[in-house]
Amino acid sequence: MKLAEIASALSARIENGSADIEIVGLNGIEQAGPGELTFVSNSKYAAAARSTKASAVIVAEDFPAISTAMLRAEDPYLSFCSCARTLSPAAAICAGDSSSCGGASLGEDWTRCASRPLRGGGGGCRNW
Repeated sequence: MKLAEIASALSARIENGSADIEIVGLNGIEQAGPGELTFVSNSKYAAAARSTKASAVIVAEDFPAISTAMLRAEDPYLSFCSCARTLSPAAAICAGDSSSCGGASLGEDWTRCASRPLRGGGGGCRNW
């Protein structure tokens, strides 16, 4: 999925990157690599954002500029959660229920993310 499509779905603004960047997955700020999207919602991860290998980072409107492509969003955490169903459908299905994932655990952060409601109702994930 192109970064432009993701930006449009999230009502986010692309900064410092091409709208044609292909995003194929999601990952944490320190684990992300080429083709992956990550996020920063806490300024204590600013150094990690500057050194991430991700293709793009979802950041708040007031987050300091970094050299990686950025999606500026009102709420980076919820925006990242909104990407999960489309970019990581297996994770969206498995959220909070390791029995449906062959015993794999996605961790507490994912469970909180997937169950947190978006503005306007619904679950933490949405289909684009």
